[in-house]
Amino acid sequence: MNMVDIGRTVKEKRGLLNLSQAKLASLSQVSRITINALENAQLKEIGVTKLLSIMKSLDMTFDFKHNSEPHKVLIQMTNSANVSYKDLLTPTVFKNALVKAAMPKKYIGNMMYFFDEAPESMVNKTIQAVATLKKMEPLTIKNNAKKIAQEIKSPRSMWYDNK
Repeated sequence: MNMVDIGRTVKEKRGLLNLSQAKLASLSQVSRITINALENAQLKEIGVTKLLSIMKSLDMTFDFKHNSEPHKVLIQMTNSANVSYKDLLTPTVFKNALVKAAMPKKYIGNMMYFFDEAPESMVNKTIQAVATLKKMEPLTIKNNAKKIAQEIKSPRSMWYDNK
């Protein structure tokens, strides 16, 4: 969430509670000018104490959420890759293989699903997920995947062109 989103949310909640900017300012012990600037995206930052006071006056709370989407993508990919295999490829092993451009021999069969059969949209989501989790450039992960795919002679053309 950025300052524009915070200001918009504060303005919406203030409107729902039928409070004027002056009344919210009084309740939260900040200036009306601060409320106005916040709601109109004219603040570059607001102190935590001020923001918490405004939020308390509006009966709002922070909702800290961890973005679990990249983890879900990896779990989905490895679950699909494990369907026909005794040794279960974990999301961590899979992620590390793409980061290091090295496929563990024990999981070659499992990982062939990713390189040869997984829908291209899922391959791209997986590459993005690994890049997000490892704080790396998606192109680096994609190039690592291409390297592995070429080493194992994957028949898919996507690993041999400049996509």
